[in-house]
Amino acid sequence: MKRSRAVQKVTKQISLRTEDCRKTQVNERLSRTFGAAMKIHCPLTENKEVKEQSAKLGLYKTLDSKCSASELSKFLDSSKKGKQAVDLLTTACLSTEELHKLRLQRSVSTLYSGGLLSKSKYQSLRTMEKTQKMNVKLLPYKVLQSEIKRKHVVSLLVIQLPDISGCWRDFEKLLITVSQYYLSQTEFEVVWFQNSEGKILVIFGADGAPFGQNSTGTSFLIAFMNVMQRVWSCNHNFLVLGGNCDESSPAFLQYVSQLQEIMAKVEEKTYVVNDREISFEFAICASDQKWLASANGELNNNATYPSSFANVTKQNMDKVDGQFGVTWTKWDFETKLKDAKAVEEMKRKEEMKIRKKVGRGQKVEVPRNKITKFIADRKSRTEKQPPLGKYGMKCMVEPLHIMNLGWQHWYTDLLSFVKDKEDYLDKLLSIGAGKLHYKLKKFYSDTKGSQNLNIRLTGEDSKILGRNYMTLINSLLSGSDKDFPLYVMAFIAFYLREAASIFTRITVTQEDIQKLERSARMYFNCHHLFRHVNLTTWTIGHVVPAHTKEIHEKYGVGLGIVSMQGREAKHKKLMEYYKHTPGVSAEKKWETVFRHEFAELLLERELSEASDTYRRSSGFTQPEKEKIIPIKFSQQGYCYCGFKTDAGKCDVCSSQVMQLIEEACEKADMSGVLAAGYTVK
Repeated sequence: MKRSRAVQKVTKQISLRTEDCRKTQVNERLSRTFGAAMKIHCPLTENKEVKEQSAKLGLYKTLDSKCSASELSKFLDSSKKGKQAVDLLTTACLSTEELHKLRLQRSVSTLYSGGLLSKSKYQSLRTMEKTQKMNVKLLPYKVLQSEIKRKHVVSLLVIQLPDISGCWRDFEKLLITVSQYYLSQTEFEVVWFQNSEGKILVIFGADGAPFGQNSTGTSFLIAFMNVMQRVWSCNHNFLVLGGNCDESSPAFLQYVSQLQEIMAKVEEKTYVVNDREISFEFAICASDQKWLASANGELNNNATYPSSFANVTKQNMDKVDGQFGVTWTKWDFETKLKDAKAVEEMKRKEEMKIRKKVGRGQKVEVPRNKITKFIADRKSRTEKQPPLGKYGMKCMVEPLHIMNLGWQHWYTDLLSFVKDKEDYLDKLLSIGAGKLHYKLKKFYSDTKGSQNLNIRLTGEDSKILGRNYMTLINSLLSGSDKDFPLYVMAFIAFYLREAASIFTRITVTQEDIQKLERSARMYFNCHHLFRHVNLTTWTIGHVVPAHTKEIHEKYGVGLGIVSMQGREAKHKKLMEYYKHTPGVSAEKKWETVFRHEFAELLLERELSEASDTYRRSSGFTQPEKEKIIPIKFSQQGYCYCGFKTDAGKCDVCSSQVMQLIEEACEKADMSGVLAAGYTVK
């Protein structure tokens, strides 16, 4: 032990001395050492080549006898040539098959490092390595693509679907393949819910997004609840069905109908994966409300009954004492089937009446308003047989979309108070809302403010507004009694942010759920008393707390597990794959998309035996920059609303007006506000 430390000390001193020397001095020392070795180990011959080889052998034997194995290892590791020598020895010991696997592993990792590389970029890297004398070289691009294609066909067969210009893959085999990966990796723990080890809970759903120029792509994705927060990563959402079509396309929904039949059969089976018996349960349907309506065979949200979650109507959604599950009840699946049959029969009879009037050979179509009225009279919103079948009843409100819709509603309402457009645009820039600034400036420029603003907010936009809403409010205050509506807007923003900070989480407590119920109630009551209630307001006020409580009681997690954050990121990833398929038909493009996804998410992991690429692998702590309410808002120098102040509370939050609004919303009674002389609505 003492000798080892002494050697390390001497080695370090020699290294420091060598670094202190000039390059010419180092070369001179090396030359003298080698010359002395030639005289010592081969003094009798004049053959220069023999003398050099003898000297090298002598120096090596000296090192071999005087150094320990660990010391030799350190010397080799500190030298570029030493590392190359180790690689050569390793490569020489490999069989042709093992060497090919190593080349394939390195090639796949390189192709998908930091996103999909283009063909030209990959080939340029391969050209560069020729000068670096790499032992495990990259495969030629065509060979690599052929190898990926071969493995994809063997592992997960993809079938082309010309009617939606897309593809789908063997659903059952995909579930088993993904399960094999999760159960064999050691990077993180797979969580078993309800004390039922071996049961994998699947989150499923579809969504559409812009896909290339003048095109829309729709994909059906799955994720496993058992990996918890990793469902927020695009690398843990897997593609089942995709095509160049709208999400409400009849052809796409027909394939969804076939998928739900497969889902039912899968749930009846048990499988043995990695010597463990497992089963699958399709637990939650996660999607936005537009696709949920299509998947359930329903009318859109302009119907008399606008929600897929309960039988609320436009006339009773602002009922202040209403309760989800009592005032508004969930739709019953058997009733939905009966309603669909009744609508189908009604259409058939109406078509017969119309055909008698117009004669044969003429196109017959039942007036749309007649169909919607018939459905409304049945106190229903179902028009067709649900393509998703019974699994459509497992839908839950998606937290990311509903949060964005809530802030979108607030943001567009706030614009009605803006008088100085330029000053307001500057404020947007000052809070870091560059995208909102650009969109609003373009709106003012294109329409001169003569139309209603129609804008979609992202999660990033919502977080910026949640942290800086008071800055925008303060820029609009005039200091008069006419500011009351702006205080209402500040109150709404405060409780929307409070609610969103809870319902977007995966880990919640019973105390959190109670806070959410109060925040959602205050948010809803404020709209009811001082603004107006719409479907988004009703959903946040009543459905979100109910669904959060339901999923927590059933699985012990929060509504954040249903978030489409990973799916939204997945669409960007699929779009990236799609761009790397120039000059081929749409069907072939999607086949390539499926192949790239397989290579990056499954093949690369299989080859490297690694690899959860999701950064948040330890615990479930959200990075500070992603939190809706940063910790600093609870510290000195800030009001909890996010406004900078040294007084503890800002002028708005500490005002008597806010106290009056708080009391009114708590009691759902505005008499105190009216008594104070304020004009509402």
